[in-house]
Amino acid sequence: MEPNYFKTRRGTFNLTVHIVLVTKYRRKVFKKEHLEFLNEAFKSIADKWDASIVEFSGESDHVHILLTYPPHNTKRVNC
Repeated sequence: MEPNYFKTRRGTFNLTVHIVLVTKYRRKVFKKEHLEFLNEAFKSIADKWDASIVEFSGESDHVHILLTYPPHNTKRVNC
């Protein structure tokens, strides 16, 4: 993965997060159709936030999302 830097008047940023969503008790509930739907849903949300999905993958019990976003969206991320 090549870094994608966001440049502003005051600095240069590379904000990337790795999100893992796990089912309760690691139950195997996700099928191929579910993963495709989640991928499209996360892409549409990322477009609204001016972010981009670097990588999306999943198995039957969890989903991985690697997301990069510009610094003006930091107010929307809750820790």
